[in-house]
Amino acid sequence: MTGDPDPYTAIMNALQSFRVDDIVISTFAETKSGWLRSDLIQRVRDATGKDVEHVVQTDSMRATA
Repeated sequence: MTGDPDPYTAIMNALQSFRVDDIVISTFAETKSGWLRSDLIQRVRDATGKDVEHVVQTDSMRATA
C-alpha cells in the first residue's frame, strides 16, 4: 500500500484501514529529523491514544553496500 508522503497523514489513513495495537515510528536522530522537529511522535500519541514506540536510527544501523 502506498501511503501519503506526510507521515502523520499516512498514519491516520492507515488507522482507518487496519486494526493496530501499537505504532512504531523510526526516525533519524533529532538533529537530522524533520519529523521530530514537527513533533510527529507526540502528535500521533495525542491523536490516536495508542502506544507509540520511537526507534532512532544510529550510524551503526546503516546498511553497507
